[in-house]
Amino acid sequence: KPNAQKIIQVYLRLGYIYLSRKSWEDAKEVFEKAVEQKYNCSVAWQGLGISSLHLEKYNEAEEALNLSNIYNPLSE
Repeated sequence: KPNAQKIIQVYLRLGYIYLSRKSWEDAKEVFEKAVEQKYNCSVAWQGLGISSLHLEKYNEAEEALNLSNIYNPLSE
């Protein structure tokens, strides 16, 4: 059984592949799964925000991008 960190990495890679292919809905679903696995993952929140933005779900995008900034240890 793969550990949680490996699962997160797979979700993140897949999500960003979907973003690069402009498959916004698929990307959003994958990033939601990543966030369920690890709530404080700033990269997952960022991907969720980007995909939500392209789907014109602006409130969700804003919330996700704000959480991405909060959980990013390098943000100021």
